[in-house]
Amino acid sequence: MGEPFSKGVIGNLLWPALVILEGVNKNTEIIDLVEILKEGLGKLTKGLFLKLQNDPCFQWSDECAKLILEGIAENKPISLVFTGWGNMGFNEVDFGCGKPFWLAQRGGTKESTPNTVILMETREGIEAWITMPEKHISILKHDVDFLQFALLNPTIVI
Repeated sequence: MGEPFSKGVIGNLLWPALVILEGVNKNTEIIDLVEILKEGLGKLTKGLFLKLQNDPCFQWSDECAKLILEGIAENKPISLVFTGWGNMGFNEVDFGCGKPFWLAQRGGTKESTPNTVILMETREGIEAWITMPEKHISILKHDVDFLQFALLNPTIVI
């Protein structure tokens, strides 16, 4: 594992990361998933991003392709995209009309943005925008543990 980023780093750090989850089933604990993700995401280091910044050709190199595609051919993974928009100050942006009441991601469908979770700050807490196949959404809508923390499709209160 390379040198970590400083705590206050911000910017356009976008890189696909493949984390193989072998032996995961419905009895797998969240803490186990977190550990697997931390290990897999540990490959994303300051050194990698500096290499991308300093060598424009690196992004198109065989070395870079191997990093991105590692494990895909053998495992045929289902992609899951998680992103967090917390602590970015979006709720404080004022273009002359006052601060926003509510924020949203650009439109998309379960086909164009499959298996995606976007976490966003609200005045009341965290909002999660989730897209996935309907058969998985219907399971989620009836999951007692999930529903303890969720309001499904809440209205916007101004």
